[in-house]
This record gives sequence, C-alpha cells and structure tokens, in this order.
Amino acid sequence: MSGDKLISESRIHLALDGPGQVVDVGAHVGTFSLALMQNPGIRVLAFEPLPWVRGDLVARIHGDPDIPRRRFRVLPYALGARDTIARCRPFISCELEERHAEGCTWAVPAYLDALGYDGYFIHEEQLHPVSALLRPRMQRASESPGSGEYSDPYIFEFYFIHRSQPGRLQDLVDLVPGGYERADPGGL
Repeated sequence: MSGDKLISESRIHLALDGPGQVVDVGAHVGTFSLALMQNPGIRVLAFEPLPWVRGDLVARIHGDPDIPRRRFRVLPYALGARDTIARCRPFISCELEERHAEGCTWAVPAYLDALGYDGYFIHEEQLHPVSALLRPRMQRASESPGSGEYSDPYIFEFYFIHRSQPGRLQDLVDLVPGGYERADPGGL
C-alpha cells in the first residue's frame, strides 16, 4: 500500500488546514473527516450521495459522543466543484486508483493542472511530483480490494497545491521527513 504510514493524509490536513471549513467530497463512512475532528477549529461539510453509505456515516457521528455534531454536517449530494476550486484554490488531497477508474491518475492531475494546480505524492518519506508516478509499477492491484494484492509500493494518495500558494507547498515539504525529490521519474 502507499506505505508511508508516518505521513498520513489526515496528519497532513491537520497540519496544513487551520481553523475553518473542510469539504469532504465522497465522504463514504467518514474515515478521513472524522480524523480531522481532532482539530477543534475545523468544521466538516461531508458530501455523500449514496444513501446506504451516508446512513453509516450518520450512525457513526450520532453513535460517538466525542464528535461535536454542530461541527459536522452531512449532505446527500454529489458535488461538481470546478468553479469552487478555481475561485477558492483549496489544498486538495484525493485517492486515485486506476483499478477503480481507468485513466484517473492521468485525467485528474491534468484537470487540476488546467486550474493552476501541481500534484504530488509521497513515496519512501519523500514528496514527488505526480509526473514521477510510474503507473505500471506503482498502481498494480487486484480488481478485488479485499484480496490484498498490491504492488509495492502502491501509490494512491495524491496532494494538489495551487501554484499561487508556494508557502503551502513548503509547508507540505516540511512535513515529509525526506523533503522534496525533483528527480527524473525514471529514478523511482
């Protein structure tokens, strides 16, 4: 799997997102959003269109007395965000897996590049540009997620930072023990 457990997606968000609103698009059962609730200044707006999954998320929220429900709202919608992304330029993290959506590791970075974003991933405790992703070697997995058959490494967490925010890139680099590797993609 994406190895780098010391550098989790939620840890990165807790460090980079100050007080304010976090929008979790495709919240599923809230694993990511609920981890962010550790930061008392964060409010979560979770979008989950699938009723049975949204029901599980709501049950988790209501079943946990440590989750302040006034700071966590679940909406039953899918979300198209192009205008919001272009206007607000948020820090974006997402999971992209070719086995679920063929071409997504090309299409999503290209889409966000057109909106002014650069993409990154973490491998061996270093930050790399998304152009260094060797898809045939780093995105091999069984069609069945439960099988546990993955390439090593299996890279699926990606981070996107708007080019107008170099300070945010430096904040991300500072979180990664090995810093930023600008090496030729053939070197991974």
